[in-house]
Amino acid sequence: MPKFGVLLFLALAGCTSMPNPSQRPPPAYVIFFQDDSTAISRQAAFIINRAAVDANHHANKVVEVTGPSTTKTKHYNPSLAGPRIVAVEHALAAAGVEERRIVEASLPPPSLKLKEDATSAQRVEIRMVDRAGS
Repeated sequence: MPKFGVLLFLALAGCTSMPNPSQRPPPAYVIFFQDDSTAISRQAAFIINRAAVDANHHANKVVEVTGPSTTKTKHYNPSLAGPRIVAVEHALAAAGVEERRIVEASLPPPSLKLKEDATSAQRVEIRMVDRAGS
């Protein structure tokens, strides 16, 4: 019986720490770029087109395009960050998303200590977010 009590306690403790669904970040459409490239691949174009369809179904939301930081640090050169974000913004507009709904954001600069950080520098995300003040 004590084993059951411990398991029940752990299960209940886990339930109290579950995040509120309304506090989760919106789902992201993630586009990866090849090294030293700003070209939209066929796979990226497919993802961008799906994001555009989603954006047009949620006309009350803005379309946030988030990419690597554009801030240069000691170990990170953001020279492709801006052009990658712009490439995604242009592709969204070409897919039918109104340009006035597209907003830009930046991720924090990667530390480049880990391979994942280098990969994150090649990533651009698209999210549908509530308009400010809505």
